[in-house]
Amino acid sequence: MQSKVEKVILSVLKEMNETYFDQPLDITKETLLLGGDGVLDSMATMNFLVSLEDAIADEFDIEIALADPKLIKDKKQPLKNVESIVNHIAAQIELKG
Repeated sequence: MQSKVEKVILSVLKEMNETYFDQPLDITKETLLLGGDGVLDSMATMNFLVSLEDAIADEFDIEIALADPKLIKDKKQPLKNVESIVNHIAAQIELKG
């Protein structure tokens, strides 16, 4: 499950790299995406999260809210990097599935 979720996330980030950024980002599982040290600014963050919600819905036929200010500001940082997002989405899929 987690490898499938990771592929979806990386696909969304690849598409953003091709359309949103002047210079493509080098994204790894540990790259900080959100927050003060993250590579995504606020506009890119919202674009990423909404695109990811759509991609997850298409791939898994399940609705998961990611563009939620409470989730974005959560002290546990479930959306800080690819690895934490994979874990968060996989857990949500298991709960809802």
